[in-house]
This record gives sequence, structure tokens and C-alpha cells, in this order.
Amino acid sequence: MSLGLLILSIAGSAQAAEYAYELSMPEMLDGAEQVVNGRVGNTTTEWGDDGLIYTVVTLQADQTLHHSNAPEVTFRVPGGTVGDLSLTIPGAPVFSVGQDVVVFLDGDRLRGFGQGAFLVKDGLAQRDLGNELEIDAPSIPLKNLMGDAEAAQSCLRDQTVAAYEQGWSLRGSAMTRIGANDAEGFTVTMMEGIEYRVSLCSDQHSQGLEFVVFDEYERDLAGVETSGSGAELRFTPPHTGNYTFAIYNDGLTVDTWRTSVGFAITYR
Repeated sequence: MSLGLLILSIAGSAQAAEYAYELSMPEMLDGAEQVVNGRVGNTTTEWGDDGLIYTVVTLQADQTLHHSNAPEVTFRVPGGTVGDLSLTIPGAPVFSVGQDVVVFLDGDRLRGFGQGAFLVKDGLAQRDLGNELEIDAPSIPLKNLMGDAEAAQSCLRDQTVAAYEQGWSLRGSAMTRIGANDAEGFTVTMMEGIEYRVSLCSDQHSQGLEFVVFDEYERDLAGVETSGSGAELRFTPPHTGNYTFAIYNDGLTVDTWRTSVGFAITYR
């Protein structure tokens, strides 16, 4: 029993130090190695090398930021029960199988300790896993945090169907999520003499997108700007080779942190 009391005392001091500084949402997003929304598929407990008990949480990922496409993500949270010994840490989030959550991860740990975990209810992300802060932000719409992928995909489907009806064939498509004043690049091999049509769609959060095509020498060959949800660019490569499509996001609407952007390449 004395061992359990010692563990609780050490862990409690560590928890207080973590909460000495509250991370803002931009700090959470920009500093995390991964941001994952998904359902808790499994939890197990184990002893750590530091003598503390940890709960190992496995998420079935639905959507991610920072270029991670792994179908499962595993991380560790201090606390749990091994045998007859339990470790409970104030402020540490407690996960249950089936929960819809968003986590901000640095390696296999939550960013900012309990600050890096949110429970999702009715499309709203909130700290409701036993990790509430004394002064906490209100519930955040998940679409404001991760981008509204459904809106971007719906727009892209409409544009792709219209392209099919005009005799275009699909070359490929992709989705991404971009922050304010950020950019994403994609490299595609294109053939000389073939006309390509690039359809670009975003959700309602973007305040404007710029789409530019560069060749392998980083020369700007074509571009289009949009302040709405969709745009189209037609391009015929001067020679066969790799071309980079760069998407620039001018900004975001108030109280949003990511916009979902999709593009589809068709040809004829």
C-alpha cells in the first residue's frame, strides 16, 4: 500500500507542473506530431520503466492531420489498474472503448498532458474525459478543428461528375487539410500533349485559395485563385515529367483552425 501512495504523490506533482502553462489551440495544433480523430478500439494497462502504471489506448483513426494515414494510432496515458494496484492521477484523461475522441500526440504521449484529449459528442469536441481545466474553452465544433471534409468532397464529386459528362477521364484525386496562410504541395507525373483539368474544392472555412502548377525547375506555369468553394484549372504540359501542384490558403474564418481542400485531376 505504501508503494501506491508513493506513486500517487510523484504523479500528482508531475501533473501540476504540466498544467502550469495552458496551451492555446494554435500551439496544440502546430506543436503536435499527430492530431487524430477516431474511436477508442482497445485499452490495456502496463507498468512503465519509470515505475508508474500506464493505460495504452488504441484508436481506430477516422481523420488525421499532419500527413498521417495510419488506420490505428496507439498512445499511453499515466494511470490505470494492474492486478490489485490502481493509480489515479487528477487531470489525466480516462478513455473507454467506443468513445469518439480527438487527441494531440507527441510520440506516444498526449501533448500538454490532459490538455491534448477531447471527447466528441454531437460533433463537438470538449474536454470531458476527467481532464477538464479550471478555465477551459467552450466546446469546439469538430469541423472547425479538423476541417469539413464532407463539404469539400461533395463539391469535388459534383465537379468530377461534370467532367465525366464532358468526356474527361479521372487521373487521380487527393484531400488535405490546411491552416491559415499555409501551403501544401503534390507532385504528379503528366504527359506531353495531353490536356489536364484540375478541379479544386474547399469547405466554407477558407477565405481564399491559390492553386499553382510548377515544373521541375520550379517555374510557375499556370495558376488560379478562388474566394469561393470551387475552382478549375486547365493545363497542357510542355513536356512529359513531374509537375508540382501547390495549394496556398490565404486565411480562415473566425474560430476555425483548418480548412479541408480536395482536388481531382482529369484528362482527355
